Amino acid sequence: TGCCSKTVCHGCDFTKQISELKQARKQTCSFCRHPSPETQAELDEIRLKRIKTNDPLAIREMGLTQRDKGNYTSAFEFCTKAADLG
Repeated sequence: TGCCSKTVCHGCDFTKQISELKQARKQTCSFCRHPSPETQAELDEIRLKRIKTNDPLAIREMGLTQRDKGNYTSAFEFCTKAADLG
């Protein structure tokens, strides 16, 4: 997923990244074209902003992150909220 929580085909994303590298352009989000976050802290800030706007994709991503960390209660809550939002 990109910084805006939209899902982009891996092939499309890879092709865009190759093009940016060949043309020495700064990497951008494959969907919204904003500059890609340079640190994990910047990415976390963007994701939290999307979660606060009740973006179901961002909430689902947070649920999956919590699941990967072993926090299953929190993961269930985030994924359930994402499902309720559609």
